[in-house]
Amino acid sequence: MSVWLVFTLCGVLSLLAAMHLQQKFRTLKLDSSWERLIWTWRLNRSGYSFPQVMDDWINEEFEPSKQEAIMNTWDFLRPFFTTRGYTLYKRRNLVLTPETFPKPTALQSYPYARRVASDSALTIHMISTRVWGARDKSGRDVIIKLVSEASTPSDELKALRFLNNKEMRSDPRNHTIPMLELLKFDNFIFAVMPKWDYAVVPDFSMVSELMEFAKAMLEVLEFLHEHHIAHGDLISQNIGMNVLYTRHDFPKGLRNPGEVRYAVYDFDNTLLFPSNVEKENIQVTRSIVFEFGPNPSGPYNPFKADVLQLGMTLQTRIRHIEDTVPEIGPFFDYMLDSDEAKRPTARDAHMRFLEIYRGLSSAQLEAEVTYHLWKNGKRIRKRNLLAT
Repeated sequence: MSVWLVFTLCGVLSLLAAMHLQQKFRTLKLDSSWERLIWTWRLNRSGYSFPQVMDDWINEEFEPSKQEAIMNTWDFLRPFFTTRGYTLYKRRNLVLTPETFPKPTALQSYPYARRVASDSALTIHMISTRVWGARDKSGRDVIIKLVSEASTPSDELKALRFLNNKEMRSDPRNHTIPMLELLKFDNFIFAVMPKWDYAVVPDFSMVSELMEFAKAMLEVLEFLHEHHIAHGDLISQNIGMNVLYTRHDFPKGLRNPGEVRYAVYDFDNTLLFPSNVEKENIQVTRSIVFEFGPNPSGPYNPFKADVLQLGMTLQTRIRHIEDTVPEIGPFFDYMLDSDEAKRPTARDAHMRFLEIYRGLSSAQLEAEVTYHLWKNGKRIRKRNLLAT
């Protein structure tokens, strides 16, 4: 052992002993003994109050002082993620952007996103305080998300582990965001996932592109429910595609069948149930938010709620093609039945959609899409979108 290392170690141990005597001491838990020593020293030397439970990372009321404290926590962890090969995005107020180094790679293959945007366009607005952007050593952009306490595994962590095992990943219906790895710091577990942008913003040029998007979403819903997983938050912002683009430009030409992939992510509200429980008999009261409709006022079935929620999300983006595909309107009425008992299961909705899709002619599938949204029974043309 070098003289410098011995000197440093003695200094660290002396400082830790002094802090311990002052009763202001907190030990951080890391797998490496050396890292545990260094990070404990760093924390206690700074006098910083590091989170102890998941609630310490949540700021639903956007209280300014707590928001700043959480962002400072990410900054405190920056060296930890660097040692794992990830450079956290820099922050300015509530906006995150990539650092100038490492430079983005020109070639990004699955599971990483295709790139059609410059670094200046790759912003992340801090809607969630548990999510941060980063770039790996190869220049590929990722998302790092706090998903659980290590001592009490969350349903989100359980779902991510299950959905990313070898058997589940081999199922072609598993359109969920791939998980690259899990990182543990103290009592917290972070999931690293490729950064994908929202699926609903880029232009849909042909009816076939809309149908493929809907098919993928209905497939993954059937897949999740088959394994007794209720997602609980199937809104537009939780559906991505493997591309990084400039927001609000409605970029074109990104849905080539040989390149595009869609995925559901954000399993914050996920509920997992035992495989021997009958799904239709389950009732829950946990809060759920519908993007385009009223929220349940009492107990509800989480699987039927998923069908309703996804139906609302897809209807807004797809029902405007009803002139070309007349069956699509009644299909969404079927998915959105207000009577939970009459509302279809995910499998039934998927099967009915496939009947419609397989019955379309080449002319219908190749028809140009001239509208972008369907809202309150009205279609919004693409050229009018920015004015709405």
